Amino acid sequence: MATFPKSEMEIATLAENMISGLTANTEVYPAPIIPVDQLQNTLNELKSAQHQVVATKSAAEQAVTTKNEVLKKLIGLLKSNIHYAEAVTQREDDELKLIGWGGRSAPRKIELPGPIEQFQAIRTEPGTIQLTWQRSRKGGRVVAYKVQELNRTLGVWQTVETALNNTAQPLRNQEVVLYYRQSGEALAYRIVPCNQAGEGTPSNTVEVLA
Repeated sequence: MATFPKSEMEIATLAENMISGLTANTEVYPAPIIPVDQLQNTLNELKSAQHQVVATKSAAEQAVTTKNEVLKKLIGLLKSNIHYAEAVTQREDDELKLIGWGGRSAPRKIELPGPIEQFQAIRTEPGTIQLTWQRSRKGGRVVAYKVQELNRTLGVWQTVETALNNTAQPLRNQEVVLYYRQSGEALAYRIVPCNQAGEGTPSNTVEVLA
C-alpha cells in the first residue's frame, strides 16, 4: 500500500497526478468527494504561497545585505570622527566622553608571580638530579621558571635551566631533570618564577647530593 508523501514537492506532485487522473477518468471516478476544480484551486494557492516564500526570502537576504553595507559605512564615518577627536583632544578622556567615546585605558599592570610550592630535589642516579615543584598559585601568571644552582665558589645563584610553564597540563607538577653533575657533590637549588613583569619570589633552597 502506498504511503502518503511528506515533502511539499511530493505532495504537489500527488495533487497534479490526482487532478489529471480524475479529469481523464471520469468513468472510473464520476463523483469524487473533492471536485477537481477545488483541488486545482488549492494547488494553485500552494504554488502561489511557495513563490511568495521565495520572494520574501530573497527580499530578506537583500535587506540584510543592504543593512550590512550601511552599517559598514556608518562604522567608517564614526571612526573618521573618532580619529579626528583623538587628535584634537590628544586623547583627553573627559573631552572624548562628550561625544560618547573615551581615551585609551592605561595598560594593565602585570603582577609578579608568587612563589612555588612543594619544591623537591631527588638524586635519581649518580650525577642526575630530578627537580619537581607545584606551580605558583598567587600573583601574576607565570611564563617560565628559572632553575638556579648555587655556585658555592662564587657564592652566587646561576641559572642552569629554564622551564616553560606547562599550561597544557595545569594539574601536573613542573619537572626538570639535570644531568652530568659531579657525583657526590653537595648541590643547592631554587626555582624563580618569571613573567613579563620580571622575576617573582625565589623558592626555598633545597640541597641534594649528586
